[in-house]
Amino acid sequence: MKKLMIAAAASMAAVGAFAAVESANIVGYKGVETEENRAPVIGAMFQPISGAETYDLRDCQIVGDAGEYCDPGSEYLRVLDPNSSANLARYTYISREWMVDNFNDDSDEYINQFSWAIGWWAYDPSADYQGLVEDDGDDTLKVKAAITIDVGMAFLGSFSPGHSLRLVSSGSVPLASSGVTTEGNRAPMIANILPVDTTLFAMSISSAADDGEYCDPGSEYLRVLDPNSSANLARYTYISRDWMADNFNDDSDEYINQFSWAIGWWVYDPSADYQGLIEDDKDDTLQLKVDVDVPAGSGFLGSFSPGHSLSVNFPAAL
Repeated sequence: MKKLMIAAAASMAAVGAFAAVESANIVGYKGVETEENRAPVIGAMFQPISGAETYDLRDCQIVGDAGEYCDPGSEYLRVLDPNSSANLARYTYISREWMVDNFNDDSDEYINQFSWAIGWWAYDPSADYQGLVEDDGDDTLKVKAAITIDVGMAFLGSFSPGHSLRLVSSGSVPLASSGVTTEGNRAPMIANILPVDTTLFAMSISSAADDGEYCDPGSEYLRVLDPNSSANLARYTYISRDWMADNFNDDSDEYINQFSWAIGWWVYDPSADYQGLIEDDKDDTLQLKVDVDVPAGSGFLGSFSPGHSLSVNFPAAL
């Protein structure tokens, strides 16, 4: 049995709002802040206690501070196609706070009649959610079946600028390093599943099947998107020993060991010849020298070869 008792302020600041628990797993809950951004890339943290590789979005919530709430008429999460990045689905969240602020009567007695409406709804920009719920009792757009999401998949949010909300999730904390697989997709959205901040230097990209596959620095990378415009802020690729052994003039350990300095993250440049830069020129100009923060629950947009299954690896949470 592992026992986690977190009460000190310093511990809370480090790992978020865990409940004190005693169980076979270390479990907890935490919210990913939208940080007043219009289009943040965010995902649920933790892993299901059951060990499943998927979770139900209905087990998550969108909450705010001091009476703030998700506005179902204009704010939502997008599920993007992992190959084309087109919208697959859009979900919004109806909370009690929203009903109190928007319905004709804000008394507990009145609002309690509509508790059935709290939760996730399909987002429709033409829908009048107040009228659907309060006037019509119409739950047509309410999500009734499980919304199955792969662990480590990120969403593209759409929120009002300056409006700070949190996507709250719960589950088991990874006690060992863990990976999020690209599953052969061209443009997967990948989230930091840890309930703690990490950095890019603590991460890596490797084969998902431990079969010697690798990230190709000439064509595969992670994009950091602007949280307001979704434009590319930065692109990072990963150079591994496996890639060097497969692409350099000599694949012997003695030879490859000379280039161990090159293993790690590099700035992605589509015009760069990484093999030549490293092996011929010993040029580390594009190698990432300053670490990059990867906050809990934040995410990337991947760019990988179709059918190429890789693993974006995160360190142990604790």
